[in-house]
Amino acid sequence: MKYYFKEYEKGYQLLKKKNKSIWAELFSEEFSFDKFDMLSFMEQALPLISIKNKHKRALEYGCGTGAGAYYLEQNGFIVDAIDISPTAIELAKEIANQRESKVNYILGDVCNSSLKNINYDLIVDNYCLQGIVTDDDRKRLFSFIHSNLSSIGYYLIGSVIFKEDRVYEDCYFDEESGKCYVEIIDKLNEYEDKIQINNKYYIPERKHPKPENLKLEVGKC
Repeated sequence: MKYYFKEYEKGYQLLKKKNKSIWAELFSEEFSFDKFDMLSFMEQALPLISIKNKHKRALEYGCGTGAGAYYLEQNGFIVDAIDISPTAIELAKEIANQRESKVNYILGDVCNSSLKNINYDLIVDNYCLQGIVTDDDRKRLFSFIHSNLSSIGYYLIGSVIFKEDRVYEDCYFDEESGKCYVEIIDKLNEYEDKIQINNKYYIPERKHPKPENLKLEVGKC
């Protein structure tokens, strides 16, 4: 099992149980489907994007329940949206039906997706990149972006970066790499990406790189 699957599927099951509409609602009541956490950024970014295609296409990965994807559709894009969580995709399709949305929701792992050479005009990361931690997984992700983004397309990233004053209480944080690991004490054989640190087993949880390092990483793709 990939390290990034269990947390998100468990989270979306909790979201469904609590009758919430987006991930951020689990942590703050200020958010909603129409006021999702990346809305302000997208409101500022989209006017700066110039796409000449009459039928402009967008992909959102890590789409969750589809708030960002729906916003893109409302702004004139033909939208595909992918997430690894079956529960997230289930909820996204339910909301799409309620709103008569035509967003195409795909259950899948963006690091191992069969989508190729789509030539999207826009690809959006909605706070997904921070949960893709290992070097190999991030290389696969950026390869996916490179093969599916138009040569004159745009790549928008919403992600958490390193901050000096952030406290990492319940994990092992490696400042040099920006990687955060959480300890696992049972079902060790279920995790293919576990590592051993100081005689304890950990799995990757987040990557919070410094801004300059993220810029270099994305530039290489």
